[in-house]
Amino acid sequence: MAKIAADRAEHPEIKALAAEIISAQETEIAQMREWRKDWFGSDQTPPMDSVPMLPGSEMEGDSMGGMEMGGTMDMTTDVEIVRSAQPFDKAFLEAMIPHHESAITAAKLAQQSATQAEIKDLAAAIIGAQEAEIAQMRGWLAAWY
Repeated sequence: MAKIAADRAEHPEIKALAAEIISAQETEIAQMREWRKDWFGSDQTPPMDSVPMLPGSEMEGDSMGGMEMGGTMDMTTDVEIVRSAQPFDKAFLEAMIPHHESAITAAKLAQQSATQAEIKDLAAAIIGAQEAEIAQMRGWLAAWY
């Protein structure tokens, strides 16, 4: 969604946020791939449909905050909705906030369950960054819409 926002956003603030999200996630993914290779012998991630959910991350209800029942991210649907949405900026913010909230939930579970200090540290950084971004996005929603 951030890559779409980099092209479609009307507000320069959202374009800047999108660039920050892309950069942060690329860095986090590269780091986690390196850890996966070092710790488990492969940096290849299994397909999403075979990735187990973190214990305690299951969501209730039909669909809440970018999650489907059972806790799986419905990212493909969200991306398609955002891709054609009008006004784009509002739809992006409304879709990105629940994704960030889901990441915070996963990061908190990682802090509780991880055995590697590096994962706990990354989780803390993710929580701090994404909580700040959520506050900013909510502020923009209130100010602009």
